[in-house]
Order: sequence, then structure tokens, then C-alpha cells
Amino acid sequence: MMLSNIHVRRMYWAISSPSLLAYPFCTDYFRDEQHEAAIHTTLLELDNRPELVNAHFNSLGYMPMGKYFEQLVFFVIKHDNRLNLMLSNHQIKEGNRTIGELDLIVTDTKTNQREHWEIALKFYLQSHASADHAHMIGPNAMDNLGRKMEKLTKYQMPLSNNSSVKYLVDATKTEPKLFLKGQFFYHLGREINLPVEANPKHEKQWWCHISEMEEMIEENFSWCILEKPNWIGVHQASDTAQLLSSNQMTTYLVSQLSLYSNSILVAGMTLTKFGWMEQTRGFVVSENWASIAHSN
Repeated sequence: MMLSNIHVRRMYWAISSPSLLAYPFCTDYFRDEQHEAAIHTTLLELDNRPELVNAHFNSLGYMPMGKYFEQLVFFVIKHDNRLNLMLSNHQIKEGNRTIGELDLIVTDTKTNQREHWEIALKFYLQSHASADHAHMIGPNAMDNLGRKMEKLTKYQMPLSNNSSVKYLVDATKTEPKLFLKGQFFYHLGREINLPVEANPKHEKQWWCHISEMEEMIEENFSWCILEKPNWIGVHQASDTAQLLSSNQMTTYLVSQLSLYSNSILVAGMTLTKFGWMEQTRGFVVSENWASIAHSN
């Protein structure tokens, strides 16, 4: 689906990209083919009203990428005739103490099924060819999939069992679900061992050390440095000023990874009839990235 507005493009990826994991409690957005077709029509209509979409997201101001991702999902639901948004970003308190924040509760108006979704957008690099979630490491080397799943399943997803939530949504049973999107990155040219319960259709990308960059450079690509929130969805470059040659990218990465960063996300771009489009992406990391990751 070709869309012009950057927020609508990101909405499309948020709801149509595959879940990272395939646990029974992981959920997709679309309920059935009819629902999917209706939402595609809705997104096309929103894409033709960029002033409405831009005004909404501009009014929100700056927010971290994860919160922005949530807002993309909320915006789609609010324009979805099938799903009814009951609660969003609801803080749960015991006395004066906040014990958690529930992402959203939706009701499927066709089946009357009520679900609590915890929304997560994650990008993890596999530090070793192991199925263990502990070896799926965040780009900043401070997080891993194992810790995140423990937090989500033990603390976040059970929040809908709180008596105050059941009172607010007037439901005796709300099924907890995990809306988990993102990408897994595998060491370029090395063995891949899929994480436990990885969705076979999950988006797979690559990573390499800065000393291995020659393995990933293809001269027919121009390159973009991807800053957040441009990690969300397939990147399109609006003008050539964003583009770097392979030599320019190499020079930039060497200077930045030597001084300031542990990892940088890059995208290989080609010119298509729709403009400059991402064809590949990956993290280039410092030589000591993995040792930093496993010391945290």
C-alpha cells in the first residue's frame, strides 16, 4: 500500500507487520479479511486528509518512540468501526501508590470479545547464535528480550485483573494480549538461531561490527542514518540531502562509533518510481558492543 503521509505510513506498518513472537497471547490487529480491507480503506482516506493527521500528532508534542508508537495504534482504533477503545494509558493505583499503567482495552463490536493489549515496539540484536531471549540485546546494550518479556507477562499483562479495571469497563473477563512489533537483527553472515517462540514471519534484519562493514556495503545503494522515530516502518527519503555514499557513511560511522555511540542504524536506499526507498537496514556497532551488553 503506497501512502504519502509519514504518520499514516507508520500506522500501516504498526498494524500490518508481523508480531515478533508467536506465543498464544500475542495478537495481531486485524480480526479477519473483511476487517483488514476496511482498515486499508480507512488509511487511504486518512492519507488524503494530511492536515487532520498532522494536526493531531503535532498537538501531542515530542514523545519517546515507544509512546509515539502507542499513539499510532490509538489513532487507528479511534477510526476503526470494528474495535471500540474502552481505556487507554490508564494508571492503576492502590491508595496513593501507582502500581502500573495499562496500555489499552478494546472491545470487538462484532464478537463482543474484550481484550487488554500491552503494546511494545522492540528492536533486538542477537549477540550469539542462541535461542535464549537473554541473547537478544537492545541496541543501547542495556536491555534484552528476556527481561522485557518477564516484565510484560508478570507485571503488565495481569493489570487488567485489577478490580478497579473490571469495574471501569464493566467486564467480568478481559483477555490479556501482547501487541509486540519490531525487528530482530542477526549477525551479518553468521549462523542464525531463532529465539524461542519467534514468529516465523517476523522481520529479520542484520547487524555487524564496524570492522565488518565491508561485508554489508553494496555500491548500488545510497545510505541513510536512521534516527528515531524513523525506525518505524520502511523508510522513504524525501530528498537526496539525506543520502550518503558508501564512503561518506563509513567515515561517519567510524567517527561516531569511536566517540559517542554503541550502535547506529543505517538503511540502504534505492531510487524507485515512488522515490528513494529503503531496501535493507542494519545496526553497525562498536567492537565492544557485545561485551557491554553482557555486562549489564
